[in-house]
Amino acid sequence: MARLRIITILILLLQSNSKSQNDSLIDYKLKYLDLIPGKKYKYYTRYNTANEQILKRTDSTFLVFYLENGTDSIRLNKRDLTRVEPSHNISGSGKKIKIRNIKKYYSIHHVLTENALSYDSIYGGGFHLHSFILNNVHAKLSDQWSLHSYFLVFLPMSLGVRYGKNIFDNHYIGANMNVFYSRDDSLRRYIFPAFGNLSVRYTIGNLNRHLTLGAVCFAFRREFLMNFNSNRYGNMTALFKLNPGLYAGYTGRFSNSWVLNLEALYFTQSWGYVGTGIRYINRRNNSIQLALLSFYNATVFAHGPGKLRVTPVFLLPYISFCSFPFK
Repeated sequence: MARLRIITILILLLQSNSKSQNDSLIDYKLKYLDLIPGKKYKYYTRYNTANEQILKRTDSTFLVFYLENGTDSIRLNKRDLTRVEPSHNISGSGKKIKIRNIKKYYSIHHVLTENALSYDSIYGGGFHLHSFILNNVHAKLSDQWSLHSYFLVFLPMSLGVRYGKNIFDNHYIGANMNVFYSRDDSLRRYIFPAFGNLSVRYTIGNLNRHLTLGAVCFAFRREFLMNFNSNRYGNMTALFKLNPGLYAGYTGRFSNSWVLNLEALYFTQSWGYVGTGIRYINRRNNSIQLALLSFYNATVFAHGPGKLRVTPVFLLPYISFCSFPFK
């Protein structure tokens, strides 16, 4: 009887060791397998299931695959997979996606406001041309950080940094800061900093469909404001005038080539705008957007507690072009 117990214990230990070695082998194969985002793979799980899907991205712990609609995704822990191999069924079957038909899409803007998406899906950086007058150029430093500058046509007028981080699947936090200079023609000198802005934001969603909530604050230097209205700001004692605001933006890709952008911004100085834009994407992630911005004045408690009066001021058509090369 004692011998039988000893033999049973030895068998259990051998099985446990074999499973541990097998898990290590699985992890080793997954870690060093040359997985390429955008290609289709067939994977097998330890729950005796198998599927073929297009790989979105991979890291040390998870593999993320696109679902059949091409926008949503599923995240799988490598420990739950027993084998991953390239799919020989390139075109798929039924409603499977054809790889060659997928257009990649990335932009840090909704219409004018920014989202918090990170840079892990692109390389080098990119640019965003706002009506081809105010242009924004990004130089990627890492998957989270970039240097960027605004240009008035070809004249640089600011320097800033942008941060965007994926804190967990489909949830991002971000921030950016910009400092601008201006020329004072009356004194024949440059004002630096003339004004600047700081914004923080939270984005939920993926590259094709996401919602952003953010806060922004502009700080205008007294000398800069005096160029526009010396009587109003001549007696201003503070060095900077602050103008905080809140905004929300939504991006929804409704086809392979078209994206809907919506956003609204409100400043505590009782004005803001709402914007609607349609963006067209080509196969190289170059996109052009046509939008309409509606500016308004808002007076809170104008006719008693709990009342809000919104007065439209003017409509502004808007066009933009952006390009962010993918990895």
